[in-house]
Formats: sequence, C-alpha cells, structure tokens
Amino acid sequence: THSGVRASAIAMDKMSAKAMFMEYDIPCARHVWVTRDEIANGTALPPPYVLKPNNEGSSVGVEIILTPEEEQNMLARAWVHGDGVMQEEFIPGREMTVAVKDGKAMEVIEILTGNHAFYDFESKYVQGGSEHIIPADIQSDLRDRLQRHAEESYRALGCRGIARADFRYDPENDRLAILEINTQPGMTPTSLVPDAARHDGMSFADIVAWMVEDASCER
Repeated sequence: THSGVRASAIAMDKMSAKAMFMEYDIPCARHVWVTRDEIANGTALPPPYVLKPNNEGSSVGVEIILTPEEEQNMLARAWVHGDGVMQEEFIPGREMTVAVKDGKAMEVIEILTGNHAFYDFESKYVQGGSEHIIPADIQSDLRDRLQRHAEESYRALGCRGIARADFRYDPENDRLAILEINTQPGMTPTSLVPDAARHDGMSFADIVAWMVEDASCER
C-alpha cells in the first residue's frame, strides 16, 4: 500500500526530503547536517533548535534545545545520534498535519500535546497523549496554504496512496514550515489518518478497504 521504495526512501532521509521540498518552493525551517564537534565549537545553528536523527521515524531521538544551558547539558550526555544529525531551527507555535489521499489534501488537523514539549513518541502512541482538533481552528487562507503545500510535497517525492505532511506554524510571524512527509502514516487507535478519514465520512474499515483496493504490486 501507499508509496513505493523511492518516495519512501527519500522521505525517510530528512536531509534529502528537505532538498526536494526546497526545489518545489515548499517553506522549510533552516537546517544543516551537523556533528557533535560542530555544536560544541559553536559553528552550528545557535539555540533554539531541534536535533533529529536523519533517518528515524516516530520522533525517535528528537531533542529540542531552547537555551545554551540545555545545549551544554545535551553535549555532556552520551552522544547517541551516530556521526551526525539534522539540526533544524526551532519554530514556536502550533503543530499541524494534513493527510493527502490519492493526491488530494484531506482536512487540516491541529495536534495538541498537553504536557509534552512536542509530538513525541509517547504523545503519538499512548491513549490520551495528544488531542486532535479537526477541522483545525484556523483561517481559510492558512488552511489553503497547508493543503496546497501538503499536495506539493506529495507530488515532489512521487508519493501515492495516502501520505501525511507535518507542519509547524508560528502565528506571531505568520510563518509556516514543513517538517516532513510520512509515506506510511500510522493506523493505530491514536493515529491521525483515521481521524481525517472519519471527518470525510469514512469508517476505519472503509479507509483500510480503500488502501487495499488502491494498492499495487507494480513498484
């Protein structure tokens, strides 16, 4: 089901996906490939920033560094990220996501993470770890921008079936940035695509049936 190997491989490689997004003029936060030494030497992006393993999913290994003190504490811990990570400018504000089904954007969902600093592994998979607001309480022009960029990211990577694009939105500066696109989005009881499908009048059984019928062995 969903996207083939090429699209999924690019999407999983965060630096490669960002390069594709920028080619299509999809807004991204500043980002660099960085080593521990570059952070320690002050030659990387200054706080606030986010560290992300380049090829992990489900927020595994993600760290948000807001202050120089947090940076020093992070460097003092064992470095578990391998030779390097993607360092991305931290964008304050709201977490938004848009599923794209067969090239067409579904309704925008806002993710509220409560006591969690961001949409981390626990808030994704533990019942009650996050709240999904659908439709998101946003202006129509922002909804249009989110849906347009979600569709553009889907096309940029050559996705098919269902994918889900994640964004950050800073309302103070009216700034939108794509985080990533998921080519095999979650389908657990706490996942987002089932919520988007339900909003479109599709039950869980309906959306699973659609995925199976849309699947192709010709990859």
